[in-house]
Amino acid sequence: MNRTLLLIITTIAIIACGCTRQHPSDPRLQRLTLSVDTGPQAVIDSLAAIDPATLGDYDRHYYNFLTVKARDKAYIVHTSDSLILDVINHFGLSPKMAEALYYAGRVYSDLGDYPTALRYFHDALDRISDDPEEDELRGRVLSQTGRMLSNCGLHRQSLPYLKECLELSISRNDTVNTTYDYQLLGSIYLDLQEYDTATIYLDKAYSLAKHLSDSDLAFMEGFLAIASYQQNKIDSALIMIRNVPERIFDDDKDFFLVYASNIYFKAEKFDTAYMYAKQAINSPKSDFQISAYCALLNPELRKYSSPDTIFEYLERYRMAIRQMHRQIDEKSITVQNAQYNYSVHERRSTQLRKLNQKLFLWITLCVLVIIFVIALYIKRNHALLAKKIELQHALSVIRLLNSQLEDNTAKSTHQSIETESIINNTENNANSVHNSYTQTETPPRGHKLSAKQIQQQIKAEITQLKCHASKADNNQKDLHETDAYQTILFYLHDKKILKDTDQVWDSIMNTIHNTSPNFKSTLCRLSCNKLTSDDYKLAALLKMGFTSSQIAILIGRSKSTIINRRKSLCSKVFYDIVDTSELNQMINII
Repeated sequence: MNRTLLLIITTIAIIACGCTRQHPSDPRLQRLTLSVDTGPQAVIDSLAAIDPATLGDYDRHYYNFLTVKARDKAYIVHTSDSLILDVINHFGLSPKMAEALYYAGRVYSDLGDYPTALRYFHDALDRISDDPEEDELRGRVLSQTGRMLSNCGLHRQSLPYLKECLELSISRNDTVNTTYDYQLLGSIYLDLQEYDTATIYLDKAYSLAKHLSDSDLAFMEGFLAIASYQQNKIDSALIMIRNVPERIFDDDKDFFLVYASNIYFKAEKFDTAYMYAKQAINSPKSDFQISAYCALLNPELRKYSSPDTIFEYLERYRMAIRQMHRQIDEKSITVQNAQYNYSVHERRSTQLRKLNQKLFLWITLCVLVIIFVIALYIKRNHALLAKKIELQHALSVIRLLNSQLEDNTAKSTHQSIETESIINNTENNANSVHNSYTQTETPPRGHKLSAKQIQQQIKAEITQLKCHASKADNNQKDLHETDAYQTILFYLHDKKILKDTDQVWDSIMNTIHNTSPNFKSTLCRLSCNKLTSDDYKLAALLKMGFTSSQIAILIGRSKSTIINRRKSLCSKVFYDIVDTSELNQMINII
């Protein structure tokens, strides 16, 4: 049994450890984990040299997780969700699950499925603990969630996430991310047309940006120029926008070219406004092209272009508008597809969740059934062991009682006391055997017999005990001559009830003790101290020879109640070996 319990506990521990693993066992994956943040491209190359089929189950899934993470760190656009879904389905309760959910959000963000991406970001936030070591991951999830909401036009809804991200960056003394967080919040307040608040955040970002690259500084100066332009502070806008487009080399350059053209046009520096607008018409984004053509077709800037060029600008302007409408339609279709994909994904997730719930219920039910069966087995074994110990003890007492009754009836009182001492010693020995068995779990001699065999031995001893019935009859005759017996007869004649507080009970017990000194102690030992005071009173009345009907009158109970009490007494003292009809005879012998 102990081995079975140990096996069950060990199995559960192994399963729990498997569900909560955090690091791979393969040393190659361990080394790549340490370098993925600083050298993602090198990690991608190293992963390509590893055959996933040679890895263990957990390491194979961790390999997929590391692949997705390295590609994301290397700014490689995700084109499939197969790897990250495999990771999520396996990681379960692993501490890496929160980070896996974050990268699932990044994957679906690149796939254009924004609802699913947002759901994964929210799931990741729910799983991240309050441990300070998790703050870096929490900051990334908050930042991505805020950016995605802003890209979807939900600028107001993105603010709580970005503000919490900013607080985390400040608490971690992360100057770089704090700078970018201030800048992102400032740009969102620009979109919300809250220019004063936008300027506050952008000024804070610019004051911390001295350690950043010149391109990043130009980026922040450009936003400050836009904020001043929107507040009609043209002089400040001119100062901040100067040389900004020339210092930016990514896709955001066209954005600042358009605003630079507008700022210089508002400052009536038309030649510079024309220069920036002409550069902006080469933008791949139709909305920037439209803004640039609007500037070039303005009457103040037409003088810088020939009539043929103006005609060409008009034609391109119409084409840009058509393209923008097509992009709007495509975006609408993309949103619809994203909503459809989300509904499909949500339906599959619901089905999988229900399946997992059913599986969990079945596993829980099986575990409970196993525990219940083990508990029943232990309880049954314990009950059988206790029964065997009680029967063995009763057998010892009955044997000694037989020996006592076989002694010469003419022995002195001293001999009777000596016999009592022997019985006491036997009880102590029996208790000692019980304690030894309980403590060491090694069955002593005699416990190798089954309970049924011990009952047969007790039955044989009781049969031998019945041979002393004649002596018991003599004892009962002696009891009939006592004052206590006469008092009870008086109660029966007057149909008076013996109350528990009547002193007659003391007289009865003392009388029985005088004729049978070991009566109460023998009953106590045979029943292993299970008898109540009512049981002793019933036994005393039976010892004196009263019938069930008479006892019912004496104690004010029905005859059926007395019969049931007789059965209970017989079961406690003789373990259902003696029939109830023989109880009076056995009580007389004791």
